[in-house]
Amino acid sequence: MNRFRIYDVVQKSLSTALFVTTVLGSGFIGINVYNNWVEKQKLQAELSYKRMIKDDPENKRQLAKD
Repeated sequence: MNRFRIYDVVQKSLSTALFVTTVLGSGFIGINVYNNWVEKQKLQAELSYKRMIKDDPENKRQLAKD
């Protein structure tokens, strides 16, 4: 095996490794972004529910009675 053949194999394996780590890294980032988005949606839903309860006239009357 000559030297250039070894360099070619090394270059191909390194470029394949770089491609694989890029794909895995972007997938990992995508999963994290999605999980953060889901958590944000849950928090917004919870806050809007609390706001709805607080602004509900029935609850204000109930609180005034207590």
